[in-house]
Amino acid sequence: MAPSDFSAAIRALDHEAKLALLDELWRDLSEEVQRAPVPDDHREELDRRLDRADGEGDGVASWDEVRRRITGSHP
Repeated sequence: MAPSDFSAAIRALDHEAKLALLDELWRDLSEEVQRAPVPDDHREELDRRLDRADGEGDGVASWDEVRRRITGSHP
């Protein structure tokens, strides 16, 4: 099926059907990503970043702290 055929079919769906389709697509993509091999250079970069984060100790801020700094608000 051509992409243009998908577009027309999707536009014809109601809101609930579009959400269900989106959910199914995300699940399918998630499963594919989990099965995909990770290149060695990506693994090495991830390991490097994890090592750096482990070495920073208190220099790493939580998401709540970052959000407080940005918005000036408290949760």
